[in-house]
Amino acid sequence: MWWADLGMLRRWHGRLLDDTERRRLAAIGHPRHRRQSTLGAVLLRLAVAHHRGVPADRVRVVRECPACAGPHGRPRLPEHRLSASVSHSGRRVVVAVAGRGEIGVDVERLGADHPSTELAQWCRRESVVKATGDGLRVRIRDVRITPPSDPPRLLGYPGRPGLRARLWDLRPGPGYRAAATLVTPASLPSRVRIVERAASHLLTGGPSTGATPGAGGGGGPARGAATPGCGGVGEGSPRPGRPGRAGPVAGGRWPVTTPYGRPDAGRTGGGPVTLLVVGASGHLGGELCRRAAATGERVVGTYHAREPALPGVQPRRLDVRDREAVRALVSEVRPDAVVGTSYRYDDWAVTADGAAHVAVAAAAVGARLVHVSSDSVHGGRYEPYGDDEPPSPIFAYGAAKAAAETTFGRSTPPPR
Repeated sequence: MWWADLGMLRRWHGRLLDDTERRRLAAIGHPRHRRQSTLGAVLLRLAVAHHRGVPADRVRVVRECPACAGPHGRPRLPEHRLSASVSHSGRRVVVAVAGRGEIGVDVERLGADHPSTELAQWCRRESVVKATGDGLRVRIRDVRITPPSDPPRLLGYPGRPGLRARLWDLRPGPGYRAAATLVTPASLPSRVRIVERAASHLLTGGPSTGATPGAGGGGGPARGAATPGCGGVGEGSPRPGRPGRAGPVAGGRWPVTTPYGRPDAGRTGGGPVTLLVVGASGHLGGELCRRAAATGERVVGTYHAREPALPGVQPRRLDVRDREAVRALVSEVRPDAVVGTSYRYDDWAVTADGAAHVAVAAAAVGARLVHVSSDSVHGGRYEPYGDDEPPSPIFAYGAAKAAAETTFGRSTPPPR
């Protein structure tokens, strides 16, 4: 489930739509309804591109009404083996995609005329008829579901007594109610997980539709053209025992470690280790600082704008985009190990160039280096990725992370 706000609609989004979709949207008379439908059509393409690793403007969506054959039926994705559903109300737009079964989703804004429980029941029933594809051909009140106080479950559907379906109440935000239904084949596992995500990173990037990571000269990776950034969905499949790899971290991938470092880096005896955590104000960096300080290590943690409250950690303000500032700090601290966790979804200079600056500075002092990457370096597929597979990003954030990996992998220590 991908959630968006109407304010996320951008002018460049129209470039992702084909002529048929543009004509369909142009025929919608009410301006707000046209904007809602446009955002839904764009988000659907971006979501499919995210899950299938294809350019968003190459996603073919077929809408054909079963009654009149007009271009206003439920969206079909014949080339991508996904079912999809789109709904909008007020400022909220939601797109649902599923790899198996048929998905239906509905969101409604609360109003004075409809109590919350009544509207929640409406959303449940509406999501069911959208999943079956029957729409207005079925009277909504004939769809029998559990009472509002009980978990949502289908009790009966007109003309289809054996219909198998799973229902969920969603979290659309204050002032709204929403539900989703998956009509399932008999072979589907009994437990099906539903994931709700904010679509801001899909929608608020740039208009490009490809991604090209790379590493340029001068110690920093070259910029690559990329699609709008996102948090990433691709599943990693790390395997232990690989050379040059550390343990697993949040996000499903393994941090990349350079094959160098002082012989005593990471030692268990002979005094505390000096650890430099770049990005200590973030969740992962802050937790790493807390745990390292608790074991008696000397910990220096950097931040950019907000100084973190971390007992036992020496805070240092740092802008990783400033190569000389990074070099000066690392030279002053002379850490045994450096962990790079800093990033910004929409800022190549922080995520890619900043990581390169940290890698070069760590190599200059012979420190062991750990880079926290992301599953966004891959486009996303149903088969697991091996931790040694080459990156295949489709969004700006993933391309930046892939460029950072390239820089870390090519960094070499100075001669000893």
